[in-house]
Amino acid sequence: MKEPKANPRRTPENPVQFNPLTAHIFDPNDPYFNSDAVFGVKESLMAKFKLVEDSAKQAGNGFDGPYYDVEHGLVLAPNDG
Repeated sequence: MKEPKANPRRTPENPVQFNPLTAHIFDPNDPYFNSDAVFGVKESLMAKFKLVEDSAKQAGNGFDGPYYDVEHGLVLAPNDG
């Protein structure tokens, strides 16, 4: 296995740099995802969007009204170059 190159941008405050990532997460309840013309909708990119109506949670997360919360795992590739 190859030894990774040292990254000069790594610092104690920011030890790891990652490659840029652009992601699109889809709502499985969206009535239009089955008509995806470019076939970008994949099951692995679907996530459940939960409506948060609890005013304490809203305030605690910096919102002054209802919002949608989503959890979705992504894997970031380190940028060692």
